[in-house]
Amino acid sequence: MLPGRLQKVKNGAARLSHALRSRQTDGQDWASVDSVNIDGLLETALPNIATQLGNLVRWTAANLGDNPLGTVALPPRLDDLAGIVGTVDEAHVKLLLRHARDGGLIDFAHGNEVRLTPAGWDMAQSSEPGKSEGDAMEGASGGPDESQSGRIGSIVTANCNECGGDRKSFVRGSHKVLEDDGDFSWGTTMEILECCGCGELSARRRFWFSEWEDVVENPTTGRLELHMPEEVDYLPARRVRARPEWVNRLPDKNLRQVMEEVYVALDHDLAVLAATGARTLLDRAMWLRIKDQQGGFRGKLDAMVAEGHMGEDEREKFLVMADLGSAAVHRGHVPDPSALNGVLTAVEALLYRLFVEPREVQAIKASTPRRRP
Repeated sequence: MLPGRLQKVKNGAARLSHALRSRQTDGQDWASVDSVNIDGLLETALPNIATQLGNLVRWTAANLGDNPLGTVALPPRLDDLAGIVGTVDEAHVKLLLRHARDGGLIDFAHGNEVRLTPAGWDMAQSSEPGKSEGDAMEGASGGPDESQSGRIGSIVTANCNECGGDRKSFVRGSHKVLEDDGDFSWGTTMEILECCGCGELSARRRFWFSEWEDVVENPTTGRLELHMPEEVDYLPARRVRARPEWVNRLPDKNLRQVMEEVYVALDHDLAVLAATGARTLLDRAMWLRIKDQQGGFRGKLDAMVAEGHMGEDEREKFLVMADLGSAAVHRGHVPDPSALNGVLTAVEALLYRLFVEPREVQAIKASTPRRRP
């Protein structure tokens, strides 16, 4: 019965060993394995790297007792330690020992002996009974700190495009998928968020990968702590540059469409598309005022100056900015964010002056009472 069940479950032997040892270290007697409980034992997932490091540190501390500067001999067969710390086999134990050493938690002494560093003792002594340091920091489910995760109804800090920047948001829906291939583990959490201020809805994707895990120094306490960085994306994407409030008052549909596509490109870090789109905005704006002209882009700028739509200084400025778009298209140039922001600031000012401001001036004139004769 047992060999057949173990072969059907990935890392079955390691899962069973860790499940039994976890029960025993919680003060319970060794459990018997039978057809009733084996499936439940095999469903006990192996802990993440942070928890495994905590288990290793606690095992070392327990063997050192009241001799904090002493050393502990590793088992002759490191497979015997795998079930204790919650990993797969001897190779994984060796890798975990290396992580513990590189993270400043243990030192290797002579032979196969290890000792805890002060940081290792801090971790061991701060662990709650029956709970490893990794559990305390990251939660039993594995992955990053779940204080910012998807408990439905909880409040988290997240981006809101309407309010601008990070704001408090309600978690209205959440789904987590955890995966592993025996050597590595990773997880994805999808959340539906509602801004506490404006009520805007968005989706957030949070992804972590076990190999990103690192040991960092807490800037406040100076203690070493395990840290799991995340890759975070939003839908709609986080806005890099706010849209002008007058965009929808532009009289030309194509102009509005191109302008929106430029901002979407910026939001998705598509600098080349944003640069070419900015040049297209200039082309469209000039065509609406002076139609086609001989001499290409420079000819259009000359006509804009001749008809009083822009000054000579502006013409030279827009020639430089247009060349940025040409370099992106023809020479594979990727403009930096500050250059793109400068271009868009100038283009926005031109569009506002040509298409929005005249209507606003007319509206103000119409609403202003005339002076009595």
